Amino acid sequence: MRKKSVARKIAFSQLLILAVIVFGLGFLGIFIRYGQSRTSTSSQASGAVEFDHEAVELGEMRITDWSPDGKRLLGYKKDATGVFQIYTWDTAGQDEQMIPVPTGVPGLSSSCHKGFPHYDPTGKYVLVTVEMDFGCPKVYSQPGLASSTNLWVVELRTNTWTNLTKYAFPRNVTDLNGALSPYFSNSGKQVLWAKILQAADTSNPRMIFGKWEMHLADFSMIGVPHLENDRVLSAGDGNIYEPHGFSQDDQRILFSSDIGLKYSAGLDIWELNLSNGQLTNITNSDEVYDEHARYLFGTNNIVYGSTACCRWYNPKYFLASLSSESYLRQLPSLARDEVTREPERLTRKNYGLDFVKRSGNWSTAVSPEGDKIIVWQQFYDGSPDKSWVVSL
Repeated sequence: MRKKSVARKIAFSQLLILAVIVFGLGFLGIFIRYGQSRTSTSSQASGAVEFDHEAVELGEMRITDWSPDGKRLLGYKKDATGVFQIYTWDTAGQDEQMIPVPTGVPGLSSSCHKGFPHYDPTGKYVLVTVEMDFGCPKVYSQPGLASSTNLWVVELRTNTWTNLTKYAFPRNVTDLNGALSPYFSNSGKQVLWAKILQAADTSNPRMIFGKWEMHLADFSMIGVPHLENDRVLSAGDGNIYEPHGFSQDDQRILFSSDIGLKYSAGLDIWELNLSNGQLTNITNSDEVYDEHARYLFGTNNIVYGSTACCRWYNPKYFLASLSSESYLRQLPSLARDEVTREPERLTRKNYGLDFVKRSGNWSTAVSPEGDKIIVWQQFYDGSPDKSWVVSL
């Protein structure tokens, strides 16, 4: 009996030691994770730059373009009344200047949202989307949502604003009008943009952004600036089309679309050859959200934003899990002997499953020399968005 009692005590002691070890390891793991979380959070709070390349924070704005002479940045942000207006800054994010909205122009009001500005190749003109002057400002007309907006052009020297599309105010959600993401070609002779047709339907995974089409038109400066030969670009069976600009020779365009996808929130980056209509899926990742691509002129590369960084992203739930980083990617080559490199991650702003601090990091502009890009950091906790300049 005494031997059995001793054996039981030894067994109990061993179990107790094992439990202490397991508990200790568990506590140590929690402590390590907590320490990592504290380090990550404090890094963000202190403004530490989480980039793989040299980066400088510019401020709380959304920058969408770089002036052709490389001296100014162009973008938009909310004014003191909460309305998005168009601004320029120097390349350090200083010397902020709002492009003033003239009075007395039909359909134009300082109380209406404006966004997505882009320069023409001379720096003389700026394309901009402007909310229709009916009950401004409206949430669904903010830049990026684009319902009830028109495409305007601003002649900067005289501050002359001209409505290029003259869309009518929508009659219902199945007959919408609005312009999104406009670009001049590098020759300045053409304009590319997206037009909304139907409102978003969150119950339909293929309609969470609504229905859109891409337009291409000739830009004429004869008399009052205007568009000619407006045509719809045919490109697959997608519901969402968001243009991202022209190649250096103006023969191809980049755009995001849900062509062939089960969920629209799995957007891919596509390239369309304007001469022969050839479509190329650049990213081809239906469970990953890819957007805001830009050509790097003089190279075979693009920069873009992608959720490839963040394994918790689920296109079925989109905004509830959206987190992205900026990437550099080689375009597919026609040369069979050229090996396509893996995409290079440029930013590291998202930390684990921290849904409070998560952000979208999108490549939105490229310097004229092609050696720097702008990264727009979009927060989902209500914090003001930021822009960064990143050296490549």
